[in-house]
Parts: sequence; structure tokens; C-alpha cells
Amino acid sequence: MFEVTKKEAPSKRKPFNRPVEANWWTRKKFYTMYMIRESSVLFAMLFALELLAGMICAATGNDTSCLIKWINFMASWPVKIVNVIGLFAVLYHTYTWFNLMPKAQRLMVKGEPMPGSFVKVALYGALFITSLVAIALAATGLLSI
Repeated sequence: MFEVTKKEAPSKRKPFNRPVEANWWTRKKFYTMYMIRESSVLFAMLFALELLAGMICAATGNDTSCLIKWINFMASWPVKIVNVIGLFAVLYHTYTWFNLMPKAQRLMVKGEPMPGSFVKVALYGALFITSLVAIALAATGLLSI
């Protein structure tokens, strides 16, 4: 029924906006490493899109021309180079994430915080075991197209 509006009093002050340069992240090593870690997701995204395209081609059914084109695309040198760069970027991202995890989430056991080294070893162990399982499945042919 009644409309209440809030009017702000006019101010003669200008808001302070600190100027930020485009290369702010190059001044400290911490910021540089942060930006490298965050940009590593671009390579992971490219690889995920490559796999998605392959899955779509494989799902088309009897039309193998799409799948053959995708395999030829994946065998090209630019794609191989991007994928190798992506592998190192994702490994770096994993390394920094595993080192960050004990700081980001404290695990408590009987009221005592679990040592960060234990959390890191557990994460690397889980990565190692899942990698071995994936390699074993690929070697036996269960993960082939």
C-alpha cells in the first residue's frame, strides 16, 4: 500500500578508488604463484572439452568418421603440446592444492588437530592409489574406446 523509499543524502565527497595496475601479481612471488595456479585451470578445461568432444563422437553410434576425426585431432602435434603443458599445469595445481588443504580445513581427532603432514600424505596416497587403479584398468583394456 505504502511505498517506502530511502533517499541518500547527497555527498560532496568523492569515493576513493585505489588504482590497480594490470601487473599487480608480478610484484610478489606469492601472488605470481597464485596466478599461475589459478590459470592452470584453463589447460584442464581444454582437456575436458577435448574428452567431451570424443565422448560425443563415440556416442553418435555407427558413424565412425567423427571418432576417426577426433582421434586424428588428438594425434596432432599442437594438441599433444597443449596436453603436455596441461599435464604439468594440473600436477602443479594438485601440488599446491594438497599443500593448502591442511591450512584450509582443520581435521580434529579427539579434540586435537591432525598434523598437516598426515593430511598431505593421505592425499598423495589417495592420488597414487587412484592413479594405479586407472593405469591397471587402462592396461587391461577396460578403459578403451
